[in-house]
Amino acid sequence: MGYLKLVVKESLRLHPTAVLIPGQSTTITNVKGYYIPAKTRVLINAWSVHRDPKQWEKPNEFIPERFLNNPIDYKGQDFKYIPFGSGRRGCPGITFGTAVVELAIANLLYWFDWKTPGGEDLDMREGHGITVNRAVPLELVPISHFSA
Repeated sequence: MGYLKLVVKESLRLHPTAVLIPGQSTTITNVKGYYIPAKTRVLINAWSVHRDPKQWEKPNEFIPERFLNNPIDYKGQDFKYIPFGSGRRGCPGITFGTAVVELAIANLLYWFDWKTPGGEDLDMREGHGITVNRAVPLELVPISHFSA
């Protein structure tokens, strides 16, 4: 289960549930030369933050081991990893959501092997929009470990 937790973290880094996270500035600030008044509505691009080459080594590659012995967590305290937002406006269901995802994936992997209908490779291209979707829908065939 330890490695599965790393896989879930890396999956959320590459494919965050919400690409654009709404927020609001609390004070007057300046970001890269742009004046931002207090109480300005902002959208944080989590997809871009999670793939920033200044923050992540090989940012477009799926490497779950990058979270091994790494203090970065879902809670949004480290702003280079914010799959559930951050601060008091962060998702209140972080703990429940991650536990349910880990349990569901563990059960699906325990009870079944998986293959594509024609044996082809998975197409991992992403579609575009407010949420991250696959460009080509995933179609898998479960093969029971315990078939009679």
